Amino acid sequence: TGWFQFSNTDSRVYRSCAELIEAGINTTQIYHDLYQNFSHQQFNLMIAMLNTLELHLNGRFATQHILQADFERTGAALKDTENLINECRRVSTVEAAALFVQLPDGRIKCSLRSRSDIDVRKIAAKFGGGGHTTAAGVHLSGSLQDAKQLILGEMEEQFKQLDNK
Repeated sequence: TGWFQFSNTDSRVYRSCAELIEAGINTTQIYHDLYQNFSHQQFNLMIAMLNTLELHLNGRFATQHILQADFERTGAALKDTENLINECRRVSTVEAAALFVQLPDGRIKCSLRSRSDIDVRKIAAKFGGGGHTTAAGVHLSGSLQDAKQLILGEMEEQFKQLDNK
């Protein structure tokens, strides 16, 4: 449920959570363990990623990337990229975001997120990926720049369609 921020959070979810709280779970500790418990390596990887932030389409679409050199320099691992895409979504104008991660085999892992009517699943599916309307991903061949251009082009189309509704 992403801490109740997504549209699939319904009354059933809240009832289940209430039952868990009544049973004694520690929600503060769970949140801390999941979201405020970065290793030094993961924190440095996040800093490297944030330094690559680019805003496109009048600030509505954000891209960030992580290179293999960033993993080597920080000592972080691929698993340390989990949830980092959400950092750029703190920018108030950002409606959709992409995080491009260079994999050891040279492919680019692209994670896509949306908080508007942009269907990122459609974009990922066009290149053989998948996911959900607001969270999707795909592995792309080619350079980082090529991957960014592919996704930016598709995102631009999605925003045009959205704006013409």
